[in-house]
Amino acid sequence: MHTAFLRSIIIFSFMALILACNNNRTSSQHSGALRFNLPEGKAYRYDMDFRTEQDANGNPLLSEMKTSYIIEVVDDSAGFRKVKNTYERFVVKMKGANNSMTDIDTERPVQNPDSASVNSMGMMSSMFKTLKGKSFYMLVDREGQVVKIEGLQELMQSVVESLDVPEETKNMIRPVLASMFSEETVKQTFSQSFNIYPNRVVKVGDSWEKETVGNSMMQLSGKTTYTVKDISNDKVTVEAVARLGTAGSTTDLHATYVLDAPTGLILNADFRSTFGSPVTVTTTGTIKGGEVGDKR
Repeated sequence: MHTAFLRSIIIFSFMALILACNNNRTSSQHSGALRFNLPEGKAYRYDMDFRTEQDANGNPLLSEMKTSYIIEVVDDSAGFRKVKNTYERFVVKMKGANNSMTDIDTERPVQNPDSASVNSMGMMSSMFKTLKGKSFYMLVDREGQVVKIEGLQELMQSVVESLDVPEETKNMIRPVLASMFSEETVKQTFSQSFNIYPNRVVKVGDSWEKETVGNSMMQLSGKTTYTVKDISNDKVTVEAVARLGTAGSTTDLHATYVLDAPTGLILNADFRSTFGSPVTVTTTGTIKGGEVGDKR
């Protein structure tokens, strides 16, 4: 199993997930604080579409990923929201050297299911299919800081148990997933992207900064600056600019978010990031969010 590949897809989807977490007037200031404020009892869907291109010494690599999540606040008390995150769909396509292909879609039956236990793509496809419909919980404050994770280890355990592989192979997979998806690692990873809100009243031109501190799974560190560009009809347009780095490389990120001011829901987002030297990796993507059942 290509552990590094699985790790990159899951973390990218988390990041994705986390970056994305009407009054008819135009104003330079929103009357309420801009914060993580999704109401209890309502469900929201995020659809994310990403494309990554890499040029490795003249060998182009291409990957595409589409993910869908359902986010629901199941409890709101003492300034914290308990958020249920449910995986809905994964589509992963990767074209590498020698035209090698990875093609996974949780809406599509596994090709030749009898071989799923003996090849890495079949195993990954089975794992992603098991994730569909599964949930875990996060406790999130008003600024989007994740303070607690619940149900994640049980979710990972169910993924391992679903695989049609010998117990010896499962025993090898368990510690890898336990390390990749420990509560502390996932809490830090989600906080680095959920924590985008200033939790105060904002007007056009206001800026604030959020700091990213690397961990064992995602080693990028640095600051992101958010600036309000427009406020209209309870929609706040925010531009984000970041330079995040490791010991040997940097990532430049530019993004534009359209937020629903009362709830903090990301309605639309477009972003572009460029990473690395000597190998350059460029990622472009879109995020669309809306209440479940909303036909907009």
